[in-house]
Formats: sequence, structure tokens, C-alpha cells
Amino acid sequence: MRDRSARGPTEAIVLASTGNARWIAADLLAQAEHAPDAGSYLVTTSASLARQVQTEVARQLQQLRQRTRASFDKTHKRNLSRRPSKPPANS
Repeated sequence: MRDRSARGPTEAIVLASTGNARWIAADLLAQAEHAPDAGSYLVTTSASLARQVQTEVARQLQQLRQRTRASFDKTHKRNLSRRPSKPPANS
């Protein structure tokens, strides 16, 4: 039998400049519900996509709570915050 105690939290990182916000949000939430310390991150250069995914995560999370009463650690919310990136340096 394998020793599973040595396994740590899993993380999902979505790298996208365009995409379907519903699908991205679903992927992030699916990963986040595995464990309280699981990480789900969206890395994007698109402020519009980031806003759409944030909105969709909130909508889907509300539906999950209503349907299955799923619990979600509020500390995951920090992983969904938008942070501006520095513009690339000109060569």
C-alpha cells in the first residue's frame, strides 16, 4: 500500500489571455474544493478576462452552495484578486 501522507496540496494554474470565463472558473473551483490548502490561480494579461472569471467564480460558487451546500474556504478568495503587472521593459 502506498503512503499517501507525504502528499501535499495540489495547485492549478490557468495561463490565458483569452478564454471562456465559465470554463476557467469551473476549473479553478474544481481544484479548490479538493482541500482547504489547494491553490487555484489565474494568470492573465487581460483585465477583462480577470473580471469575467471573478464574476463567474462568484456565480458558480453561489450555485454550488445552493445545490450541494459545498463549503469553500474564504482564504481562497485571495487567490482570485487582480494585481496589475508591470509593462515589459523596452529593449
